[in-house]
Amino acid sequence: MGRWLRGTPDATVSEICAYDHRRFDRTLLTAMERAHPRVLLERLGSLRSTRGPDGTLHFIGEADATHRPAAGRALEIALAQTAPARRLTVDLTRLHFLSVGCAVGLLPLARGAAGHELIEVRCDRGQRRMLRRPGAGTVSRLVLTEVVRPW
Repeated sequence: MGRWLRGTPDATVSEICAYDHRRFDRTLLTAMERAHPRVLLERLGSLRSTRGPDGTLHFIGEADATHRPAAGRALEIALAQTAPARRLTVDLTRLHFLSVGCAVGLLPLARGAAGHELIEVRCDRGQRRMLRRPGAGTVSRLVLTEVVRPW
């Protein structure tokens, strides 16, 4: 992200970097990944989950039906690792697509997270609506926090 566009302050610029990861060794790829301000995806249509320094589980990319098992595993691992703290934050705001299947798959995991007092899901308005329809409001420990996307 840049902060200048044609000499105008406060304008932002987005840039997409594309390269063939097969042409670089793992050390260089890791350095490139650290240098980018956003998480890199392997290819269009990919889903990636990362844990922030504060323990937040971030989903990035597209959470479609093919990614439901991986999304579920990432959430299960995050729940197991945060059980001592009794709190988990899940950030969906960097998803470009969230399927109903992935959204619905989150609910039984949240219901079954007996070691947690609070599971906060940061989401946009559409994601919030999608989670509420199948019953997110009935999961007492689940809190949906609507985040307005800057773009």
